[in-house]
Amino acid sequence: MKKLAQRIVLTAVSLLTGINAFGQLTTVRINKNTTYQKVTGFGGFVCSPQFGYNHMTTSEIQTLWGANSQAGYNIMRLYIPEDSNNWSSVLATAQLAKSMGLTIFASPWTMPAAWKTNNHVNAVYTDANGVQQIGYLKTANYQDYALYLNSFVTYLQNNGVNLDYISIQNEPDEMAQYQGCIWTPAQIANFVRDYGQLINCKVIAPESVGFTDNFRQCHAQPGDHG
Repeated sequence: MKKLAQRIVLTAVSLLTGINAFGQLTTVRINKNTTYQKVTGFGGFVCSPQFGYNHMTTSEIQTLWGANSQAGYNIMRLYIPEDSNNWSSVLATAQLAKSMGLTIFASPWTMPAAWKTNNHVNAVYTDANGVQQIGYLKTANYQDYALYLNSFVTYLQNNGVNLDYISIQNEPDEMAQYQGCIWTPAQIANFVRDYGQLINCKVIAPESVGFTDNFRQCHAQPGDHG
């Protein structure tokens, strides 16, 4: 874990120095007296690729997160399990994060399959006829989904954790054959506009899979629900 933290720091340094198109080392000059935008902090996703919360020990988490840690992360992203019966798996990590003074936000990969157009937890799956079935959230279930997200917020709150932000969707543009859901920018904008007020938490959206401006129109500022 110490080596991981060192690699992260080295990567950050290399980004500041940089390599130009000709392979030459370049230097970036930063004027600390000029402010372009506010950076709330830096952080990472605490779950394993299998969405398990038990793959990092408390000591390992404290190596990366916290003011006195090696990496100095101050933001932690939590995974929201699709089945509400599994939300308890989030709690210990969320409570630890809050005890460390971290900013935490939560991201869903998928909502219950019955609310999706492909009736599957995956964003995309190939049916028996070889046809790809894409999963969008059904318009008829927009309110159900907003209340579902609010229930997660309430669950954490009832257990001593006030979530700072909640996302509408992890990677809404990723045609993943694993847990996910596809959203267009217009769908996210309409969902946040019409149902965001049902979520008792600051809403952020979205977390696209790549560097794209396609979702610019549906960005919600912290504190906004529309």
